[in-house]
Parts: sequence; structure tokens; C-alpha cells
Amino acid sequence: MAAAIRTGRLAGDGPPAPSRLFALPLFAAPRAFVYYGTDPAGHRVYAFWCRGEAPLFYKFFRARQKLFGEAEWLLRPVPDVACVTWLSLAWRLARSGCPFGRWLFCRALARCYPHLVRLAAEEA
Repeated sequence: MAAAIRTGRLAGDGPPAPSRLFALPLFAAPRAFVYYGTDPAGHRVYAFWCRGEAPLFYKFFRARQKLFGEAEWLLRPVPDVACVTWLSLAWRLARSGCPFGRWLFCRALARCYPHLVRLAAEEA
């Protein structure tokens, strides 16, 4: 979500309409690594999500940099948001296509959206 806000796919003035929300790659193409576009500064923004130890992700991206000769990746982990338990449960239900899950996800997202907007606006 923070990547979508950072790149302008979602507005920062309030939670998106369900149709806009469920058209995001998070739902439309649920992969662990998704390109979202460029931010206002021209940086390419990706979202990567999975469960695991943070140091392993840093090592993975550093190894990728060296192996492919890529420019340094700026890694900005998004910390858990206040309603992470409800949001996580609702996300699983929403991805399965359950109408109640989608409604629940929109409700949970509305509560933590201001926090996500702040995270997306942070400069590294």
C-alpha cells in the first residue's frame, strides 16, 4: 500500500474507493515482488512482501546488487501498522474474493491509512 501511495496509484488524501483499491497489483497480480512505478523523485518503486527475518532480505538484495552490477537498492521496510492483525486477516479474505473480506479490508485500511500515507511520504 505504501508503494502505491508513494507512486501516486493511490491518493494520499484518504482511503481509496474499493474499485480503485482492488485493481492494485496487490490483488490483481498477487506476487511477492511487484513494480509500482516511479515516485516524484524519479526512483523506481517496488513492493516486496513476505514473512521472514529482515537481515535475510537485506543480504538478498545486497547479493543481487553485486551479482547483477545493479545500483544500490534503497531498502525501506514498512513497519507493522497499528491494525496489522485485522488488516492481515481481511487481506487474506479479500484476496479470496469473499465480499465480506473485501468490506472488512476496506474498513481496516481506513483506520490505518493515515499511517501508511506518512510512511509513503518519508524521505530516506
